[in-house]
Amino acid sequence: MYQTIDKNFALKVRMYRVEQGLSLRALADATSLSKSHLSDIERGLVPVHLDAVNTLKRVLQFNHRTTSRHVTAFKRTTSELHDMLISGDEAGAQALAATLEKHMITYTSGPLCLEYYLIMLMYALFTERKRIVIEPYFKRVEAVADLLEGSKKRWVLLLRMFYYLYLYDLKRTEQALAALRETTLSPLYEGFALYIEAMLHVYDYRRFTAALEIFDKAKAQFIGLNSFYFVMRIRVIEQRLHVYRQSFVIFWQLHEATESYAQIHGNSLLQRDNQGNVLRYHLINGDYTSMVELIETFDERQQIDQFLQIYALYRLGRHNDAQRLIHMVDITPESSFMIPLQQGIETLAHMIQTDADQLDLRRLVAFAESAYQASNYLMIRISHKILSEALQARRQYKEALYYGERLLTIMWAMTGGVR
Repeated sequence: MYQTIDKNFALKVRMYRVEQGLSLRALADATSLSKSHLSDIERGLVPVHLDAVNTLKRVLQFNHRTTSRHVTAFKRTTSELHDMLISGDEAGAQALAATLEKHMITYTSGPLCLEYYLIMLMYALFTERKRIVIEPYFKRVEAVADLLEGSKKRWVLLLRMFYYLYLYDLKRTEQALAALRETTLSPLYEGFALYIEAMLHVYDYRRFTAALEIFDKAKAQFIGLNSFYFVMRIRVIEQRLHVYRQSFVIFWQLHEATESYAQIHGNSLLQRDNQGNVLRYHLINGDYTSMVELIETFDERQQIDQFLQIYALYRLGRHNDAQRLIHMVDITPESSFMIPLQQGIETLAHMIQTDADQLDLRRLVAFAESAYQASNYLMIRISHKILSEALQARRQYKEALYYGERLLTIMWAMTGGVR
């Protein structure tokens, strides 16, 4: 009786062999399979006799069946690990990673192992760990790269590109970028790649400049929804390096390339998202007049646009106009994103109607915390700014400093920086 090997099982076999440092010959001898047959199994190419499958499971200790409960628990744990990395809790992340790795092979299926390794490789790269720490994770991912498809394949190609850039191997970095472009169905993905790349180089100006030079060769491809985050990351880097204004030049290059692409291809959705990036650009710079002028040109205004318009009018002192717009916003909280938006509208209404030194600080704190829980970057930025200003109006400078510092920490964490 023969059984077709699916790619999940093939991936588990390959990952186990890599983990144990076994050659194909050593594992073939242990399972009484030929080296060529085992190689085919690892690639999921051939049907295998059931006896051989059972032997593989026994030798590789796969008799512990992965249930949906295990998968759910593992995904929840990897999600917690990711949150710890983003929030900067390195001690917690290391402890959780050690627990995960201890049970990696027998506790989870191959694809979930890979998901863990991808997270850990990103963690190592983004925190600029030493090569001796990064290399083992890179080798584990590379060992199974040919078995991957879809988004996981693209992630591996992205990580490969970052790894070579980390080594300052510009030739192989360009080769990896070319491979990524061949697998990418949409140029939007390269906008995302650029955003992550900007996160990577927080302190190393040499690699950062090299990355810009490499990506500049394909600048027309750098369009998409993440240019706003890219600019935020660049700004933090430049301020640390005392290099100013360059990020705004880069942003407008991205903006113009996106606008041109959207017009040529008749992509109204991309064009609208690009306008949203410009709107957030003005918010970063505190240019509330330009915010209001831009929003007034929108044919249709999304709820977040309406919120930003109300906030900009409030900051310009146009309280009557802001109050009028508040009553026109129809908010239906259907997701975690909408929850802080609804609270934000209520908070703005409270602010417009109340003197700064009489604001309900508990309401402002609740707004800030709900924004943080929902990982809503814009709401976090605005809520903490509102809270800090309200505290300063009450001469509570120590508390204002605390919330101002917390805002900076969250901003840098959410855009990939390290406080």
